[in-house]
Amino acid sequence: MKKIETSYGVLEGATDLVYYKNGNLRSCKLEKYNAITTSIGFLVPQYGDMDTRTKLREAISFYDTGELKSIYLKEPVIVNTTVGTLKGEFITFYKQGTIHRLFPLYGQVSGYWLEEEEYQLAEKATFKIGELQVSNKMNSYCFYPSGYLKSLSLWSKEVLIVQLHKKNIAVRLGIAFYEKGNIKSIEPYVPTKIKTPIGDIMAYSNEPVGIHGDTNSLILDEDGKIKGITTVSTAIRVNNDQGEEQVIAPHLVRSQLDSERWVISPITISFLENQVMIVNENTTYLLNKDDFKWSTTQIGFEEIGHECGNCQGCKNCS
Repeated sequence: MKKIETSYGVLEGATDLVYYKNGNLRSCKLEKYNAITTSIGFLVPQYGDMDTRTKLREAISFYDTGELKSIYLKEPVIVNTTVGTLKGEFITFYKQGTIHRLFPLYGQVSGYWLEEEEYQLAEKATFKIGELQVSNKMNSYCFYPSGYLKSLSLWSKEVLIVQLHKKNIAVRLGIAFYEKGNIKSIEPYVPTKIKTPIGDIMAYSNEPVGIHGDTNSLILDEDGKIKGITTVSTAIRVNNDQGEEQVIAPHLVRSQLDSERWVISPITISFLENQVMIVNENTTYLLNKDDFKWSTTQIGFEEIGHECGNCQGCKNCS
C-alpha cells in the first residue's frame, strides 16, 4: 500500500496502481478510507473488504492530466443535477469536472448476486424533462458537458410511455435528448407503426444498444420530425419512372454468436434534406427522394429472405 499525491489530495492505502506514460496516475484501488473534494461535493471511493456485489475494478481513475475521470463509491450518494437529485454509486466525469455518466447502482451481477437482486435494490427516479414525465428505475444517466441530460437507460424490465405525434409509444432500454430537453431518439418496446416521408414503417430493432440510451431505433430532429428509423419488419419499395421496382427489406443472416441460429438483419432508413439513405447490412443506398415513387409493405417472418430455403420444422431463427 502507498500514499499517492493527486490533484485532489493524498490517497491513503493505494494498491494496484496503473500509470500513464507521462508518469501520472491512471487508476488504483484503495484499502483505506479516503474522502476527496470534487465538483459535486465530498466523495468516498470504494475501499477495504468487498462483498458479493462489489465489482472487481479500480476505485478511482484520472485523466492523463490529473483530472478525476471516474469514482466507484463506497456508498451511493445523492447528486444535484439539472433534472433534480439523483442517486449515484459509480460516476464518471468530463475533464472540466461536470458529470458525464451516473449509475445509481453498480453491483457485480454474478452467480452470487443476481440481476433480479440488483433490480430490487433500484429505486424509482421521478422527474420531468421537456414535456416528458419520468418515473422509472434507471440503469444510468448520461449528461452533456453543460450538465443537461443527454440520455437515460432503463432497466430491462422497465417501460416508459412517450407521447410522439399524438400517439403513446411504449419505450424500452433508453431515450436520448437534445440539450434543450426535447427527445432525440427512443427505443420502441414493440414494433411500432410510424408515419415517415416514404410511408408507414414499423420501428423496432432486434439488436438494440442496451448498455446505454444514447443510440436508438427511432431518431427525431430538434423539431420532432422523423430523422431516422430502424426496422425488422418493413420492406421499402422504390419505383422509377420506367416502372422498375427495387425492394429493400430485412433479411436473415447467421448469428455471429451461434452459427446454428439465424437472426434478422434490420434495415436503417435516414431522411436527409432531399434524399433517403437506406443501409441494408453492407449495402448503402442514397436516393433522391423526388426521383422515385415510394411505398412500404409490412412483412411477416416467413417473408424475410434467407439462405437455408426451408423453414419447415426449423426453430433456429430469431
